[in-house]
Amino acid sequence: MMQINSLPPYTRSTRLLLRAPTRPGDTQALLDIYGDLATNLFNPSGPIRGLQEAETLISSWRQHWADNRFGLWAVSLLEEPDYIIGFGGLQFRELNSVLVPELQGRFRPAYWRKGYATELALTTFDVAFNQMSLPRVVCIIRPANQPSRKMLSRVGMRLVSNLEEYAGQSPSLVYELGADDHHAGALPATLQINLPTLGSEGLRPIVQPNPGLLS
Repeated sequence: MMQINSLPPYTRSTRLLLRAPTRPGDTQALLDIYGDLATNLFNPSGPIRGLQEAETLISSWRQHWADNRFGLWAVSLLEEPDYIIGFGGLQFRELNSVLVPELQGRFRPAYWRKGYATELALTTFDVAFNQMSLPRVVCIIRPANQPSRKMLSRVGMRLVSNLEEYAGQSPSLVYELGADDHHAGALPATLQINLPTLGSEGLRPIVQPNPGLLS
C-alpha cells in the first residue's frame, strides 16, 4: 500500500490561500464555478446541474480528504480570504489500473489569465514532491484545451500518453511530471511553503468526472 506524507488543510503561496473545502459556503461557490458554461468549455460532461450535484461532488472531495489526508483546496486570494476564486490541488484517480495523483484546477472566469493556475500548479508540485514525497503527478486534459496545455508545458509537465475517456470522442491527453525532473530543476523556482510532516493512512481513490480545465 502506498504511504506518503499528508497535507495540512491550510497553506499559502505568494498570492493564494489554499484550504480544505469544509465551510458551508463552499458548496455554493463550487456550484457557481463548476456550473458555469465558460468553465466547462472543454468538458464533454458539461456543467454540474444544481445544488444537489454540487453537494454530492463536494462531499466526495471531503471524503477524499478524510480517507487520504489530502485533496483539492478551496482557493482564495490572501487579501480576500473569504471569497473563493477556484478549486484545485491533488486528487487520486485510476489511470491504466494504477492509482495516481492528478493535478486539477478550475477558476472563475474573472480570474483567468492572471497566473493563478500557474501559481496553483507550482505550489501543488512543491507540496507533492518536497513534502509528500510523491514519485509523479499527472494532469489529464482535453486536446482542444490549448490554454491549459500551454500552462502545463510552462510548469514543466510533459505529454506522455493518451487516454480514452469519452465514447466517440478524441482521447484525452495525459501530462506528467516526475519527482526526478522536479528536483533536477525542470520547473521554474517553486514557491517556498513550510508544511509539517504528518503520518499517513491507507489511500483510497475518488471517482469523478475529469474537470478538464486549468484556467
